[in-house]
Amino acid sequence: MNQISPLTTLTSSEQIRDTAEQFIAHFSQSEPSNAPTSPWKELSEQDKQRLVNDLKPCEERSTHSYDDNVLLKGTGYYYMGRGKHHNVWGHQDFPDRVFKRMDSETALTQVQVAKATHGFVSKQNPFWCRCPFAEIIELPNSKEVLYVEEKLHIGMSLNEHDEFWTRIFIHLDSSECSPLFKENLFALVKQINILIEEFGFWDVGLHNLPEVAYNGTYVCVTDFENIDPNKKSLPDGMRRLASLFCHHSFQTYFSERYKQAALEIQSQWEIDNYNQRKTLYGEDCDWINQPKSPEQLMSDFHDGVSRGQQSTSAKKEALIAYDQKGWIDGSEQNIPSTFDTKEMTEKQIQVAQQLLSKFQNQLKSDKNEPITQKRQFYAQAYSYDCSTEILAQVMGHLKSQGILMSWYQSSDDCFTMWF
Repeated sequence: MNQISPLTTLTSSEQIRDTAEQFIAHFSQSEPSNAPTSPWKELSEQDKQRLVNDLKPCEERSTHSYDDNVLLKGTGYYYMGRGKHHNVWGHQDFPDRVFKRMDSETALTQVQVAKATHGFVSKQNPFWCRCPFAEIIELPNSKEVLYVEEKLHIGMSLNEHDEFWTRIFIHLDSSECSPLFKENLFALVKQINILIEEFGFWDVGLHNLPEVAYNGTYVCVTDFENIDPNKKSLPDGMRRLASLFCHHSFQTYFSERYKQAALEIQSQWEIDNYNQRKTLYGEDCDWINQPKSPEQLMSDFHDGVSRGQQSTSAKKEALIAYDQKGWIDGSEQNIPSTFDTKEMTEKQIQVAQQLLSKFQNQLKSDKNEPITQKRQFYAQAYSYDCSTEILAQVMGHLKSQGILMSWYQSSDDCFTMWF
């Protein structure tokens, strides 16, 4: 976790739109400008001692007693939140850093990965990713250390990243998209894939890699903890990247890289897993599935990309509609309580009424969420005591009346829709 909360009166979707516009402008240039604004200087021994002395009061209370971004009395630290495994702190006198207390072995590994990645990134020209600096402060009489990392101007949530990339893909398909933007975005995708293949990054998606800066000027490599140097997680990382950047223009590249770099690893995992299960449950267990063939694994890879394309296509359609209606500034309308029942059966009318009622209840939330999250709704056929066919017919009727913006079938009996 490495974040700053921007002070703004804009809605979440307006912030995302502004970030996307800056990203598009940045990636429409010939060179990235992702270098640090000032050179990174490692902490002096005096600074390290002060940070160690200030740390003790922060660890004396439970996490639940902290208020986010409120300065702890008697220290310069403020609590930023909880990462996956550690509390994350900021310090008022070191605004360009974040701090985590962790065991020394984990911290040392993260710093080594950070330095190796940073060294690699800095030698590429151009390289569209930004890599934070990191260092360690030893703690007296402790097996733990203070892990210190450069604070970057990031912190968009998973749902905000989701809407951000939806906007980018809308631009990618528009007539306004320049050849240089397409070229640079493709370069970014390839460079993230290099980090997966060369360094073992695998935790790829809307939450860690790639993290997008609030001002849209860089994409970040931030999570140095989820690294697999043995590359056994390489297939997972590549699948995640291909599902995120599921635009058709990247798919030939992803397919070729997966076949060359990941397929053999995944095939061996299938064989090893099969043998382990046979050893555990006995050779006579005929319910254990045979290892998947390379052809089956490639088919699974393409199926995952196809599911990503379905989801992205529906989100794009909804977001374009919200833009056209001018709803992203917070003026979006409640859905109508009545609809045209002409050509609808009694059961379809009943299901439609239930859908609209449940969505109206969902809209009562006053959270400042991205509009594609706020107006997204999930429905399973069994919850409405109907078949998937009837539920799909109902959504077709509502979409034809402009009540539903888009929808797709996300699993056998579940639909995702945007009102």
